[in-house]
Amino acid sequence: MWDDLGNYIYDGCRNIVIAAYSAVVATLAPIDHILIWLFILYVVNCMYGYKAGAKLKGESFSMKKIYNGLKLLVAYFLLIILGNRSMSIVGQEGSAIVLVNIISAWFMLFYLINIVKSVSQLHPESEAIRVLYKVLTVDVKYFILRKVDDKLKK
Repeated sequence: MWDDLGNYIYDGCRNIVIAAYSAVVATLAPIDHILIWLFILYVVNCMYGYKAGAKLKGESFSMKKIYNGLKLLVAYFLLIILGNRSMSIVGQEGSAIVLVNIISAWFMLFYLINIVKSVSQLHPESEAIRVLYKVLTVDVKYFILRKVDDKLKK
């Protein structure tokens, strides 16, 4: 009697776990590569941000900053998944992938700007990194005008 009840409960729980896992995998399968790249950029951003903070401001490792960054990453993940699922439910799978690519490109650009900013703070002598930072932050016009003015003054 107790064996049958235990098997019944075990089978029911197993079926619920399998169904939940299948739903998560089906949701994330088309966009898993994007989520992996966002996570990689998050880790690189944390590493260079920590190095720049330690070198310039003498900051020590802060778990609070890592936690806040992780909360932001989870929010990005949820926005991407929500955008994908909302378009897929309506039957616009092609548009869902385009929407996910646009949203994730925006978030990746945010991480890339932070990474390049931290690297430029670590290596202030590198002109290429400063130019890349200016290009990424769309400060190109003012950067070019300042360079031309500097060349004309010399």
